[in-house]
Amino acid sequence: MICVEVERLDAHAGDQYGRETTVNVSDGLLLSEMLASVLRPFLSRAPRATWVCRAKGAAGWQDVAQVETVGETGDRGARLLIADSSLRGFVGGSEDTLRIACRPSPA
Repeated sequence: MICVEVERLDAHAGDQYGRETTVNVSDGLLLSEMLASVLRPFLSRAPRATWVCRAKGAAGWQDVAQVETVGETGDRGARLLIADSSLRGFVGGSEDTLRIACRPSPA
């Protein structure tokens, strides 16, 4: 199991509810599956923006995904910014926590 800790970093100081979540997932889960099952649902409740999500893996911090929460429901989307791999492969063999920070991209 890997603990996925996700945090929203945005300029809404009064918006304290729902800025963090922690989920335990299988270490065999693919990054694309984590994007669909963890990041998209978490950011669907966030202010409307284009979110860039950075994660700390074995190679350090890097942009891993972009999630759209603007526009009509059919226009929203998400995509990986790196090659798909298992969470275990991304975080490394000895790490049990995947930290992700999501920030709205500049307009």
